[in-house]
Amino acid sequence: RIFLEQKQMWGGALNHDVNSAFIVGSNEYSRWLDELPEKNKRDMLKTWGEFKSTGIPGLSFGKVFVTIQPPRVKTFDPEDFHKLMHNPVLPIPHYYYAFYRFINESFDAVIHVGKHGSVEWLPGKSVGLSNECYPDICLSSIPNIYIYIVNNPAEGTQAKRRGYATIIDHLPPPMKSSNRYEELEIALNEYFKAKERELKEHCNIAKERIIKLARSYHFEIDEENFDNSALRLHSRILEHNESLYNCGLHVFGRVNKSMIDELINTIIKPERIILKKVGIEYGEVLRNPSKIFKGYTLGELIRMIKRGESPEFLRDIIKNVEDEIKELREEVRNRLENIVEIENLLKALEGRFIEPSPSGDITRGRIEAIPTGFNFYSVDPYAIPSKTAWETGKKLADQLIQKLIEKEGRLPETIAFIEWSSDPMNTDGEQIAEILYLLGVEPVWEGNRVMGLRVIPLEELKRPRVDVTVRISGLFRDTFMNLVELIDEAAVKVATLDEPLEMNYVRKHFLDGLRYRVFGDKPGSYGAGVNHAINSSHWQDEKELAEIYINWGCYAYGKSSFGVRAEEEFKLSLKNVGAVIRNHYTDEWDILDDDCPYAFQGGLALTVKKLTGKMPKVLIADTRNPESAKVVDGREEIERVVRKTLFNPDWVEGMKKHGYKGAGDIMKRVVNLFGWQAVAKVVDDWMFNEIANKYLFDDEMRGWFMNNNPYAIEEIARRLMEAYKRELWKTDKSIIEKIEDIYAEIEGYLEEEI
Repeated sequence: RIFLEQKQMWGGALNHDVNSAFIVGSNEYSRWLDELPEKNKRDMLKTWGEFKSTGIPGLSFGKVFVTIQPPRVKTFDPEDFHKLMHNPVLPIPHYYYAFYRFINESFDAVIHVGKHGSVEWLPGKSVGLSNECYPDICLSSIPNIYIYIVNNPAEGTQAKRRGYATIIDHLPPPMKSSNRYEELEIALNEYFKAKERELKEHCNIAKERIIKLARSYHFEIDEENFDNSALRLHSRILEHNESLYNCGLHVFGRVNKSMIDELINTIIKPERIILKKVGIEYGEVLRNPSKIFKGYTLGELIRMIKRGESPEFLRDIIKNVEDEIKELREEVRNRLENIVEIENLLKALEGRFIEPSPSGDITRGRIEAIPTGFNFYSVDPYAIPSKTAWETGKKLADQLIQKLIEKEGRLPETIAFIEWSSDPMNTDGEQIAEILYLLGVEPVWEGNRVMGLRVIPLEELKRPRVDVTVRISGLFRDTFMNLVELIDEAAVKVATLDEPLEMNYVRKHFLDGLRYRVFGDKPGSYGAGVNHAINSSHWQDEKELAEIYINWGCYAYGKSSFGVRAEEEFKLSLKNVGAVIRNHYTDEWDILDDDCPYAFQGGLALTVKKLTGKMPKVLIADTRNPESAKVVDGREEIERVVRKTLFNPDWVEGMKKHGYKGAGDIMKRVVNLFGWQAVAKVVDDWMFNEIANKYLFDDEMRGWFMNNNPYAIEEIARRLMEAYKRELWKTDKSIIEKIEDIYAEIEGYLEEEI
């Protein structure tokens, strides 16, 4: 019985390869439970009842035991998931405590592998944990060494503060440009060059190819208004082809030698250096790839430089910058070849000091974050936003306003933001700057530190002051309370100005009784709740998801408030929201990597819809290339990410190299795509059709899943059926029947295995 329950609970992690399964019995556990503070013991017994016994599966290699962190609740139990959905401070289950207590009793150190486990997010104080905080209860005094990706200082800081972790950072996966739509891009280049030279016959031939290729790839093309449509398509295709994707996973302690030149190019971007020498900014290339420059389109030029096929007029320039580029290459290569990931992991196990080091996105130019293998640190919270981030934030705010006026015909009174710690830590506060500028307030710096705020006069601002609702994460609350207070101070300053209400929406809403602008989780808790409901499939309808979102996120924060439950004011603030926006700044991760993007941003959009009857605009502030920062629709961003990963054969092959883990990562993206559709309706039907064709109906691909991780392909099939059942996907009934047959076949196989 225990073996079966554990098999279900651990989601397929427990299989025939397990060579050890330690049993924690009721007598031993009772002693451990009695050692807990009375409050925790009482809460756990009240929530979970009496403990019987549990198994802890894993692989033993001498003195090393490899296991998997248990789930927060039993994944197969609807009642357990219901508790988690509706209780942000849910006590840990007995099996979770037994797992960590067993580790403490049996081993001298624990190594957590991979970002964002669950133990550092358990209920309790933000910092300075007490013996009643669940991370402290679980980890106690055991040394916690945490292998963490270098581009995620925000969540790594959480592991340090609440998990007592020593970080050993590691490189991101090797990355490269997509170039999947190169044939279509070539046809577009040919069309615009022929048009420039007035070669009508060449134009017609290229036009036919463009229409055929665009439709085969599910891109919209308007034959009646072809030129404008082709201009937009050209920009989108270049955007897709320039997007970076991870070709496989990082192997700890190794630099992929076959990919090192590609990685160096993604970091130093030599093509941008060369184009800049002739006065062409990369942002201009992305905005207007069809523009002709000395007989070539800008899109064609950047592609030629990358291939080493530069036109004659660039050859002298390339020769002149060779030394500069060579020096950069050598510096980055030297850094990459001197990573000390394994060496410092062993040092940590010896109890030796691990040196600190910067963190950040190396493909965004932060080469100081390599070599890896160190105990990374983050940023000075009082240097946020930086002066550079301020300029980017202003640009984004102006674009956002222009886009919303074009789409809606008016400026919304309130714009909602999702604010995570990753924004200030990885971009120096571009989104914070955007929020302040919408309010019509700018930072006052002394040196690099923000020391105050200046209200921008209306005659200088030249537009109304836009109100904001900011949904912060629990981690943002813990790490950047000074920025919460900065936003609050800015809103109060603006609300007390004697200005016409039609020019000051902050004051207008303040007079209507709205005091707060920043909302987040209950103190001691983390998350949006919606993802738990969607991951479990145990949700009834959109109304329930909205209720969960409000329950988890209705706590107000500011200069004079810290986690005040303000449900009615949260609802009031959302009723004026016309758009929900979040900053995205890197290709090293994307909105399908994790369930947090759809839970926080999509969940907020859904809640606005349930409160007002209208879905707000779901937008992404794209600052992956700060010089070409722009605001894009959520639907466009979903499409970009799906095309560069799930529907990119090279990405899929990279995942297949990693067997069980690669299959699990593919599955996770499909589940998160489903999540986005459940909350925001931003996924087109053809995408689910393509997933069915590519992963389920392809015998070779399905066979690979069955050999490596049958649980992953089972979940993909189940999610597609759920999408159809919930009317999130419209497709032919014959496709669903085929999926049902495949699902039944997989289920039969798994039942035999169990």
